[in-house]
Amino acid sequence: MNYIKSEFYRTIRCRGFVIASGVIFALCAAVIILCAVMNQNYTVKVTGSAILGLVIMISGSFLYFAAMIGYLIDNGEKKEHTVKHTVAYGIAREKLYLLRFANQAVWGTAVYFLTAGLLWLLSALLLPGTDAESVNLFWKTIVTLYPLCIGTLALLHAISMNMENTNLSIVPLALILSVLPWALQIIGMRFEIMTEVARWLPSSLANYSRILEEAGMVEKCWGVGIFWIAASSAVGILLYKKQEIR
Repeated sequence: MNYIKSEFYRTIRCRGFVIASGVIFALCAAVIILCAVMNQNYTVKVTGSAILGLVIMISGSFLYFAAMIGYLIDNGEKKEHTVKHTVAYGIAREKLYLLRFANQAVWGTAVYFLTAGLLWLLSALLLPGTDAESVNLFWKTIVTLYPLCIGTLALLHAISMNMENTNLSIVPLALILSVLPWALQIIGMRFEIMTEVARWLPSSLANYSRILEEAGMVEKCWGVGIFWIAASSAVGILLYKKQEIR
């Protein structure tokens, strides 16, 4: 309990995380306020439904925002040697690993839903034409992609906890999110099963057209998200227990 409290405190004092979260909130508010001001001066109105629809269209970027938040929370920890000191006090490595991930998941969840709530609330209050259908599609997208975002955090955590230089942890994650689906699609031209595998990767599922048109996407995304959380944590812990902590 004391350790998780210290992790929460460390995150609150993490300048990069606080600044990045503030910038995300400020940009969301600024865009909607700007649209509201423009609506006062132009005949063509920017509607709340249009803003929510735009967010849905860029939903594939949610995974990268999740990775950025996780990276900022985790970055610099090894430099401060907090893990080394914690292990020295007798906390099991698997417990340490999971507590650190839980901290990231809690803060990532908070930023994720606060950002979504801010967009929805300001759109409803300041912009005309925020219809119920658009709101429902917006929240369906948010809820559908949430486990994929946490799965991305779990994957990044597994990588960063097993790398000496956490500054580079974002590189293999970016390759998995961006390059791996493309590579599997290429291989799938020869071996069709690889194309199907590519369709089940988080970055392939985080596609707004699939979310809106493909049946059962909520169940698929939650199933894949939980799988990535479990698989990343299992592999990450296994490797971490064998790692020499400096």
